[in-house]
Amino acid sequence: RLYGDYCSFQDNLIASRGSLCPYTSNNRPPTCDFLDKGTAMWAGLDLQTSWDWLHDARFVTMAGTDLRWRSLKTSHDKLNVDTGDSFLAASQKIPGIDTSDVTIGAYVQQTWTPTPAVHFNGGLRLDHDSRFAAVLVKRLSGNWEAWKNGLLKIAYAEAFRAPSWDESNDSAAGRIAANVSTTPNGRDAVASRPDLNFGSPLKPETVKSLEASIQQKLGTHRLLLGGFFSRWNNLVQLRQLSAAETNEAARNSLTAPGATGVPMTQYQNAGAIDNYGLNLGLDGSFGFDALQYGLTGTMAQAKV
Repeated sequence: RLYGDYCSFQDNLIASRGSLCPYTSNNRPPTCDFLDKGTAMWAGLDLQTSWDWLHDARFVTMAGTDLRWRSLKTSHDKLNVDTGDSFLAASQKIPGIDTSDVTIGAYVQQTWTPTPAVHFNGGLRLDHDSRFAAVLVKRLSGNWEAWKNGLLKIAYAEAFRAPSWDESNDSAAGRIAANVSTTPNGRDAVASRPDLNFGSPLKPETVKSLEASIQQKLGTHRLLLGGFFSRWNNLVQLRQLSAAETNEAARNSLTAPGATGVPMTQYQNAGAIDNYGLNLGLDGSFGFDALQYGLTGTMAQAKV
């Protein structure tokens, strides 16, 4: 499978408030256009193959790889709406991104049906992003028809998401880049301040989950009862910095010039989140499928 995509965006934030646009033009306050532009392209090749070792679909191995090339360019400027000229000198402009890289994903899946009532499915996936160490995620599930028309299921799975380039390396008007170590004196200046929460590069998001359920069929009707538990780590969030953090960032040239007293934001990793709960489902039909119905309910709790 060959695939590709192209994306282009432009964002214009128009502001005339003095703290956001502290300039003069023709002896009157101007209106600023915070201009953010970007283009992204990616193309990939997904190769997949499988082996039916016993030639009866009871023991099947599937393997594949996903190779993807990505290119990203962004730019940021502050323009005079009336004239279209930039308020910023070349040395003042917020740096954008101009980069390309290759990501690699390799995966293998094994299914096994030792008896008609028992089925197993397991898999491994290795992902590599140039900005992070390789990550191996695992999953395993099992189904057992323990009694007539009854089914027990249990599944364990892991998942991984690398932050986008915009989240991890880009800055904009009102937003400090997450990877502030690319800015001279940035992290060194804030590392000794325990009251400041910015200064660490983003980490990939990960999740581990466990699910179990019981299903019972009664003619054309099915009842399901299940439970789940998930732990999410390092979820990426756009956080508004405190006044102390904003001032410290300004002192160390991490903020855009020309904006004073304006709260800044930064993409950061959130703490661990536990999410657990119960699922209930009932569905079926009457009169040879003439009337079909379904009812589902979920009770969940999340704790940071």
